[in-house]
Amino acid sequence: MAVYYDTLIADLKGSEAELFKKLDSLAKEVNKKATTGMSDAVDEAENIRKWTQHLEEHGKLAEMFKTDFKTGLRKDQIGELFQIYGENKLTEKGKTPAWLVFLKEQTGFFSLLLWLGSFLCFLAYGISEDKTDKSNLYLGIVLGGVVFITGCFSYMQTSKAASLMEDFQNFIPQQCLVTRDGQQAKMDASQLLPGDIIEVRGGDAVPADIIIFKANEMKVNNASLTGESEDLLRVVNEKT
Repeated sequence: MAVYYDTLIADLKGSEAELFKKLDSLAKEVNKKATTGMSDAVDEAENIRKWTQHLEEHGKLAEMFKTDFKTGLRKDQIGELFQIYGENKLTEKGKTPAWLVFLKEQTGFFSLLLWLGSFLCFLAYGISEDKTDKSNLYLGIVLGGVVFITGCFSYMQTSKAASLMEDFQNFIPQQCLVTRDGQQAKMDASQLLPGDIIEVRGGDAVPADIIIFKANEMKVNNASLTGESEDLLRVVNEKT
C-alpha cells in the first residue's frame, strides 16, 4: 500500500502531491497509535493472569493487606488507604463530544480519499462544456453517498463501544455489607478499600474485585461479562 501511494505521489504535481503526502503521514500516525493502544491492553490483560493473591494462605493474605479476617480494617487505616487508592469505581475518561466523533468517522484516511474523488467528479462536471453527459455528476453523488453512509454506520459502532463503560457502572451496587473494627454495617461500595472484609448474600452484585475465603454453595452469574448463561459454582479451598 505504501509503495502504491509513493508511486501515485510521484506522478502528481503541486498541491495534490502535498495533500496525499499529508494524508499518508496522518494514516501512519493513526495506525501507530492504534497499535500501541492495543498492545497496552494486551499487556494489562496478561498481568491479570499473574495475580496470585487468591492462592495465598489466610495468614499471609491478612499480612499482605494489613487486615484481619474477623474484624476487618481499623478506622485509623481508612484515611491513609483512601489517599492511596481513592474511590472504588471505574475511572471515567474525558468524553469526546458526539459531533466530533461523527466528524472523525467522516474524515478518516480512506473517507478523505473518497470525498476528494467526489469533489473532483463534481468539479469535472462543473467545468465540462457538455452538460448532457452527467456521468461525473452521478459518480460524485454515489461516492459522496457511500462515504457518508459508511461513516454513519461506523459512528453507530463507535458509540456502542463507548457506552460499554457506562453500562459497567450499572453493575456495581450502590451499597454493601462491610466489616470494620469488628462492626458490620452497610456503606457505599465506592468507599471500599483493599483489605476490607465484605459479605455477599444471595442476589447481591459483587461490589469489587474480591478474594473468597469462605462460602456456602456460592454461585455467580458472569453472563454480562462472558456471555455464560449458567451460574458458576465457587468452591473455596480452605487455607489457614
